[in-house]
Amino acid sequence: MWKQVTGIVLTSCALFANDVVYSVKEKPVYLDAISGKVVGKLLPTNAIEILSQEGDRIKFKITGYQNKNTPNVIYFTDKARIFSLAFAKNIIPVTKIVESKDQWNIVTTEAYTTQGDYEKSVEPMMEKAAKLYSDNCSMCHTLNAIDHFTANQWPSTFRSMLDRTPIQKDDVWLVTQYLQKNASDMKK
Repeated sequence: MWKQVTGIVLTSCALFANDVVYSVKEKPVYLDAISGKVVGKLLPTNAIEILSQEGDRIKFKITGYQNKNTPNVIYFTDKARIFSLAFAKNIIPVTKIVESKDQWNIVTTEAYTTQGDYEKSVEPMMEKAAKLYSDNCSMCHTLNAIDHFTANQWPSTFRSMLDRTPIQKDDVWLVTQYLQKNASDMKK
């Protein structure tokens, strides 16, 4: 019992300012440390930098791409619609432009989310998503190669068959992010 309690305490204290971590699941986003109003969502497998802990919230910074026509979304890339952080349509985050491009800017923004459900490495999440995909999406048909579709095609393709699988709601974005980040147009 003592080992379990010690492990939990050490795990919960393992996040320090300036740590880069990856959210394991979709997480609520807030504009401050005390508001109860959820203004967006942080999607799994995206790197965030922990800036501080305030009560039961963490303040984080994320770097990504912002389309000038869609200022409420921070994207993983400027090549496809892979969401990293999405704010409600009526919320325009305060961003700092790192690099300005034609249609896209590389930006950073700061926000708050809940503690817990982070990994120091993205690989365990990608392995879990790969297993969920292969175990569940081959039950009805031959498994499509993950590079069979483009990053923009994967979300609707995956969701159209989702109700035929036992994939849990908490894992939908995890698998979607895995498929998108390994899509045919995301190859290096």
